Amino acid sequence: MSLFSYLSLRLLKWKSNNNLHIHHWQMYHLFYYISLILIYFQNKSPNSMLEPRLTTTINTIQRLFTFIFL
Repeated sequence: MSLFSYLSLRLLKWKSNNNLHIHHWQMYHLFYYISLILIYFQNKSPNSMLEPRLTTTINTIQRLFTFIFL
């Protein structure tokens, strides 16, 4: 199972839990700030070994945006 699939399933399960009253805009802001932090660290150390992983993570977050909010 890919990381994107796993995160998507976890988020859908998380959203469907009635005990958690989390609005769409709160989740949007959460992922937005996470992606900004990841982009910051990617630009801060462009030659580090983590760069491909961060790029993959940023792409995954963008796909999650598309999947959940659009």
